[in-house]
Amino acid sequence: MIAVDNSKAATNHLRWKIERLGLDNVEVIDSDAEAIDLPRNTVDVIVSNLGINNFEHPDAVLAACHRVAKSDARMLITSNLVGHMVEFYEIFRSTLIEMDLTVCLPELEAHISHRATIDSIRTLLQRNGFHVLEIKTAAFRSRFSDGSSLLRHHFIRLGFLPAWKAIVPDRAAEEVFTTLEGTLNAHAAQHGELTLTIPMALVEAQKVDPQ
Repeated sequence: MIAVDNSKAATNHLRWKIERLGLDNVEVIDSDAEAIDLPRNTVDVIVSNLGINNFEHPDAVLAACHRVAKSDARMLITSNLVGHMVEFYEIFRSTLIEMDLTVCLPELEAHISHRATIDSIRTLLQRNGFHVLEIKTAAFRSRFSDGSSLLRHHFIRLGFLPAWKAIVPDRAAEEVFTTLEGTLNAHAAQHGELTLTIPMALVEAQKVDPQ
């Protein structure tokens, strides 16, 4: 088994877990997936969990996956989809409008729309030599007591907050997020909690060799 990640913090944590569990069949590689240094046609199964929305160059990543995959190798991808956290983004949008920051709305919409769709995932895989075998979709709900707990959650601060703050000018960021937090808290108080919908897809694909 080979694990690839370009985050040194992530790979260091994984190495700690491997050592603690006493595993001897996992190789950890610090690398961008698009630059992975593995021999051609050597990998049986490729798994990517929530990566496809976050790759800077997804075509390059999938081209590298195609190169290292054996003939008929399988790829399993999970991805969140457009509609992700729609409840949060509706409140964020209304906050910007109320604060006369409509100039930020195009940036917000671009951030929202970068999420994958079923069609965009299928097209991306096919363009890079993978045939989609099956797609399963589902949705789950992420629940927070209020907006304060959302905005202070470790995963949100790590994976989402920097991008959210980049939508607004630096001069307005503190006021916007103080107002946003208050609005989220009021919403949570009215509904008993803050619930965010997470639509997901699981895609199974197979490498197709060039004719």
